[in-house]
Amino acid sequence: MALGALMLSVGGTLGGVTVAIPAMFAFLAFNLLTVPCMAAVAAARGELGGAKALWFAVGFWLLTAYVVSAGIFWFGVLAAVAWWAALVAGIVAVGAVITVAVLKHKGIIKPRKKKDKAEKGEEHERA
Repeated sequence: MALGALMLSVGGTLGGVTVAIPAMFAFLAFNLLTVPCMAAVAAARGELGGAKALWFAVGFWLLTAYVVSAGIFWFGVLAAVAWWAALVAGIVAVGAVITVAVLKHKGIIKPRKKKDKAEKGEEHERA
């Protein structure tokens, strides 16, 4: 437990406030994954073509950054408190990713097909 207490209590200082090591890594991950800059948003607007798709992309950027950074933080806290539980959680996560990859490779999990505009128009006419 001494290593866990050290990891959670000793970190760096940010404006005179002591920050734990998992919080530092979570902060770094959030800043790396969040909306990069307004130039990137403008480029995404030009590529995506619509305001709805742009707001979806910005929301996706923010949600992804938040979920990943929260996962990193809580994994770091778990590793500090009970390293064996963090090891088990990491093995389960890697196993889940490998299982999905194998199922996709074998064709058991198939991507959904997008309907083109002509098919959507035909469905509306039938209804």
